[in-house]
Amino acid sequence: LSDEIIIKQPKPSCLSIILPALNEENYINRCLEAIMKMNTRNMDLEIIVVDNGSTDNTIEVSKSYGAKVLIKQKGTIASLRNYGAKNSQGDFIAFLDADCIVPEDWFEKALNYYRNNDKVVLGFRLVVPADANWIARCWDLLFSKRDVTSEVRWLPTGNMIMKRDAFLSVDGFN
Repeated sequence: LSDEIIIKQPKPSCLSIILPALNEENYINRCLEAIMKMNTRNMDLEIIVVDNGSTDNTIEVSKSYGAKVLIKQKGTIASLRNYGAKNSQGDFIAFLDADCIVPEDWFEKALNYYRNNDKVVLGFRLVVPADANWIARCWDLLFSKRDVTSEVRWLPTGNMIMKRDAFLSVDGFN
């Protein structure tokens, strides 16, 4: 027997960000750049793009940022998100739309909220590119007036984060 003591270090916490995508080559690079600039407080970061059959360069652009790309064709957006989450490793799972840009403190604010509250699903206002389609711009207008923390009855799934166990406990999106 050896006198050497081996201490196993706990696996560092990880944030998995799931991005469903279909022909997003014109937007996903800005989304991925923002994610890469985000302060993750030294947590591991896993980016998973779930492609729904893109015919443009979405896959290549995503891979150039180090994203793991999964293919799931002909699925609903809920099924794409579920597939990404199922194949993720994070203690936290975040869902973003591929045309969204998060601020650098997005995850940091989420962690602060989790430390002070027992809520399990959080959503934040996000920045939609100026050249986004009219649907995205309308969503931005709808939520731009909300700059306070409050409980809501629902969250748009294009900007949410939760603990992995909470997501698994409800079997994902229906």
